[in-house]
Amino acid sequence: LSIMERERPASARAAELSYLPKGEYLKVAVLGYRQMVADLLWLKVVQHFGVREQTTEGYLWAYKATDTLTDLDPKFVYGYQATGTVLAVSAKQIQESVALLVKAMHHNPDAWIFPFLLGYDYYFELHDPATAGRYFRIASTLPGSPKYLPHLTAKMSVMAGTPGAALQFLQRLY
Repeated sequence: LSIMERERPASARAAELSYLPKGEYLKVAVLGYRQMVADLLWLKVVQHFGVREQTTEGYLWAYKATDTLTDLDPKFVYGYQATGTVLAVSAKQIQESVALLVKAMHHNPDAWIFPFLLGYDYYFELHDPATAGRYFRIASTLPGSPKYLPHLTAKMSVMAGTPGAALQFLQRLY
């Protein structure tokens, strides 16, 4: 960011970008350059996250921009992953994180990282081990998932008060 840009309040930067059209309208306006426009929007999101003192409005703008850029490029895995993580961990915007990660799962059904991150959100942020376990279970069945996920899935089932489900899952896995 330039020195002048860094000196502008985060709310002013977010307000400037609040006029971003919805992805469905932008798809038509970009005349076939969807990935290029998605990349440019992603650069703005990354620069926005780089501001030291971020505001709630700034985080919500980043969510909206990432939602729009993933309308343009639904396979933009890193955009979903990074924004979903920042929204949950740094911004405490859990519902926005969940919405973005559910969208990511829909468009990238073979990527284990999205159900894993949803499991994280549900366990650590929403304190719901049953739902976390369901997402960890999905992640554990996808290609490239870490070897520890089946055990984490079983642990979530026990914590949710359903040890029988944990045993059944581990038996099927074995």
